[in-house]
Amino acid sequence: MTNYTKRSIGKKMVLFAAGALFLGILLASCGNSGSYGGGGGYGGMAVFAPMAFTLTSPINNVTTTSLTPDLMWGASTYATGYYVYLKEHTAASYTLIATVAITSFKTSTLTATTAYDWYVTAYNSAGMSTSGVASFTTGT
Repeated sequence: MTNYTKRSIGKKMVLFAAGALFLGILLASCGNSGSYGGGGGYGGMAVFAPMAFTLTSPINNVTTTSLTPDLMWGASTYATGYYVYLKEHTAASYTLIATVAITSFKTSTLTATTAYDWYVTAYNSAGMSTSGVASFTTGT
């Protein structure tokens, strides 16, 4: 049998399962009683910054046969888009090569037998989360 704990939030009574992890913010409508201004409710949804994620392909330190590799990464919870950065391994700084809403990007043609570093930053209106850096080398 599950034990429940009663919690009062504003005018609402909410039951939480004992031991349950409560993530986020409960947004409860206050109806038309208007105690929160404007005639009811908080007026929107909470926005959380994107969560951590990892790069998946090409795997770190691999030599790829493609000169136009697909860069892929796991989804970042709460992200609305991703910035993709790439540089030749010996270059001083990264270049933003794409802004995408999906978890992959096909590069333009890269230079053969060249080492590259890349990373991705997930973003939304509440913030950003950046992956680690991965490296790959193009083939001939």
